Amino acid sequence: MSEQMDKVVKETYRYFYVDGLVETAVGLLFAFIGLVLAGWAEFEQGSWLLKTAVIILPILIIGGTFGIKWLVGSLKERITYPRTGYVAYRPGEPNNKRWLLPLFAALLVLLMFLFPAWLNKMAFVQGALLAFILGIIGYRVALARFYLSAGIAFAIGLLATLFVANEVMGSAITFGGTGVLMLLMGLIVFTTYLRQHPIPEIS
Repeated sequence: MSEQMDKVVKETYRYFYVDGLVETAVGLLFAFIGLVLAGWAEFEQGSWLLKTAVIILPILIIGGTFGIKWLVGSLKERITYPRTGYVAYRPGEPNNKRWLLPLFAALLVLLMFLFPAWLNKMAFVQGALLAFILGIIGYRVALARFYLSAGIAFAIGLLATLFVANEVMGSAITFGGTGVLMLLMGLIVFTTYLRQHPIPEIS
């Protein structure tokens, strides 16, 4: 009975990810982080540009997190619910912690600048922790594509640590690579969803 209930709960939670909008939005944000970090890799250590970046990037990421939360909700109302219906979750469900992923990214970027001694391992730490969070989401909703994202995030972080000499660029590759992966995967899921679920005609 407990296993059956757990299956029902996971299927209900999984509906939130059926359209791929969450992955698309988070992937865009991560790709943006990677792009900005790639630019900052050229900043001189201790320059005012780098110090300004320490303050601005976490603010942008946190603002982007709340922005994509609103955007995903708005798109679901316009695209998803008219096609496959609305599911009312209790507060905190199916998993409000999904929005901790971009917030966690802001913390990792901030730590990267506050503790430069960690820089030679930061890409690996970022990849491993992103993989952990994506894996947890995959387990909670029983979706294999999150496990795939987790594995690739871990691999990107490891390879960036081993083969990219510039540590900030390694972080840029970790976030940017994971973001592009999630973006592409989300778009594939989204286009498949639209094709399989056209808006019902009103007679």
